[in-house]
Amino acid sequence: MKHSIVTALSLLFLAAASLAEVSGERPISEPAYGPAPGSRYGTAAASDGRDFLVAWVDGFRNRAPSHRLYAARMNAAGNLLDPLGIHIPTITSETHDVNVVFLGDAYLVYWTESTSTSPKGALFGARISRDGVLLDSTPRLLFNNATVNVGGAASNGNRTVIVSGGRMVVLDRNANVVDGPRLVSSGNPTASASMVASNGRGFLVVSQRGTTIDSTPLDANGVAGSTSNVATTSYSPAVFDLASDGDTYVAIIESGTAVTAQHIGAAGDLLEKSPIPLNELCFGFAFTGGSYLLMDGEAVKRTLGVRRLDRTGQPIGSYVEVTGDKEFSAASTLTSNGSDAGFFWCNFTDVTELLSGTVVSGQSLAASKTVSIADSANAQSGPQGATNGHNNVIIWSELDGLYAGRMTLDGQMLDGRGIRIGGRASAAPGIVYDGTNYVILWAEQVTSSSPPTSLVKLARLSPDSGTLLDPSPVVLATPQCVGGVALAPGQPSTLVAWSDCGHIVANTIAPDGTLGTAVTVRQTENTGSVSATWNGNEWLIVWEDLVNGRLNDAGPPTYDRRIYASRLWPSMAALDRPFAISTTFYDTWPLVASNGDGFLVVWSRYQDDVTLPYRVMAQRVSSDGSLLGQDNGVPLNSGNAKSVVWDGLQYDVAFSSYFYDGTQPYPPPYTLHVTHVAATGSIESLAPQSIVTNIFDPSAALIVTGPAQTIAAYTRLGSEPQYGDVERAFVSIPHALRGRAATPR
Repeated sequence: MKHSIVTALSLLFLAAASLAEVSGERPISEPAYGPAPGSRYGTAAASDGRDFLVAWVDGFRNRAPSHRLYAARMNAAGNLLDPLGIHIPTITSETHDVNVVFLGDAYLVYWTESTSTSPKGALFGARISRDGVLLDSTPRLLFNNATVNVGGAASNGNRTVIVSGGRMVVLDRNANVVDGPRLVSSGNPTASASMVASNGRGFLVVSQRGTTIDSTPLDANGVAGSTSNVATTSYSPAVFDLASDGDTYVAIIESGTAVTAQHIGAAGDLLEKSPIPLNELCFGFAFTGGSYLLMDGEAVKRTLGVRRLDRTGQPIGSYVEVTGDKEFSAASTLTSNGSDAGFFWCNFTDVTELLSGTVVSGQSLAASKTVSIADSANAQSGPQGATNGHNNVIIWSELDGLYAGRMTLDGQMLDGRGIRIGGRASAAPGIVYDGTNYVILWAEQVTSSSPPTSLVKLARLSPDSGTLLDPSPVVLATPQCVGGVALAPGQPSTLVAWSDCGHIVANTIAPDGTLGTAVTVRQTENTGSVSATWNGNEWLIVWEDLVNGRLNDAGPPTYDRRIYASRLWPSMAALDRPFAISTTFYDTWPLVASNGDGFLVVWSRYQDDVTLPYRVMAQRVSSDGSLLGQDNGVPLNSGNAKSVVWDGLQYDVAFSSYFYDGTQPYPPPYTLHVTHVAATGSIESLAPQSIVTNIFDPSAALIVTGPAQTIAAYTRLGSEPQYGDVERAFVSIPHALRGRAATPR
């Protein structure tokens, strides 16, 4: 855990915990920190004359199918000031190129989005103060019908000019539009790319229109002077970057493999032209410390660095490495504070794309320490839980493994960051209390083997001490594939079961850790997820049967899905042949619970309805294996089944759902619900009680903590400052449900 982040966020965490006490929600663990999952692109930066602000587009940080905009400040000494970044609100979930400019009093981060009123792209912006405070909670519309490429921006301390294609807009120090949007010049209405810079007084715009590159000077208020030709090229886009030394300008122009620096006077007049021996063209160019610095890269050694140019654009010296031995992406940039340069870059790892930064001395070109910028709390997924009546244990997956954490019955964490149990679970893990210890079952994928294989693992956890009784987990099986795992406490042992994607296999484990003999419950072509429960005399296992394998247009197989079940004696002898719960071929994710006699099976059924694509189905099964409901189940409500338990009074069913009518932004938010189903009689759902609404489909599990007492463990977007907008797991106590049965949709 990074000490600097822990120090900066400790008060925030305590404040959030206090808020959680009001709502009844509790985090399952303290956060640990590292690079945020997902990818970064569109990196841009600016300086206020002392410190730096870098902005970027962040993709797939969590399971929400969206791209979000972030920024962070780094001071002149190279210290990160916003450890988890500043989330900038956008209009839609898809943002395009982003840029940054310092207005004179605050930073302006601006970007383009395609909206219903501006399908070609609208330019939006939001201000951030020098202190890192977001000043615009709602984005400002700067102008409609901007091109997707936002071009550039420059400020003279009083006015800021933003160019986009052949159009421009002029802003004051508070980002209010004072002129435009309008054409940069009447002679250049269809520019495909434009850059702008300021020498502290006026501005210069360099634009490309077809094969022609022109320059247009602007006065201090953004009023255009005469346009003149800079170059003619068949390469597009050729205008790479533009900067000023406080008097004249230098434009970097690329034409195929040739790169030149064009020196341009304050009035737009052409001066010297110099060839640049670049290795890799990288996005970053600024005047700092008495000379220009241009980003460059070295592909063979995988380094990123700079080249120095004099005030006329003539190269001085050779390439200087700043950072190396990385798989760099194109998302790199630098900016100047007058004496030094903020240097920012992205590089790939096996699991994410890192964004890093450093400060490069304008005199020596020496770099300060490298800091990780796009960090977050560790993402969590797949929470499951169990109780022994004295405390609860929640298990969950993070990128580096499977974790467990004990909690008091009132939701206080006992194990802080959590106890690492083993490798990351490749399918939903399971946990039960066997009367002595907590038993944890999960599957790991071994990607280093060829072909990849899986491991079905088991470990036990002491409820009182939190000691992992099996620090080297017990390996139960090594199949190539695991479709799911299931646990069910019984007498005298606990059932462990798994799907190896072709069989349903079951075994038992005694309280002292002694394993029984594995038996094959079902042997078929393909099997998927699996669930199990105990009614006091026998186990019922339910699973997905995947049949009628076909090839879709893309090639991988697709399957029709049925729900099957089988009963087992404590001796593991089968009471009957596997029997069908539902055979509609559109069923998935079966879950089962028992009231001590019969059983309730719930699952999700796909229905061809874009507004309500899934329906929660239910079926009662008697202790003798007969079905008590109508063929293929009874609909409970719209949504995806997540969990079912018997709380001593009734069955509790958790499910998630969304509604989309085609008018609201897509995807619409999901709501996690809990409803009740009576032990006997007709199957019907009480009016569902919502727990949380979230931007992605949450993982969820119900845990019975006492007679008619149930808590929910679930994931949602961790939007609180200490989490950094990643998926995090929480527990919450649903309110008691009352009312008549709901009408299934």
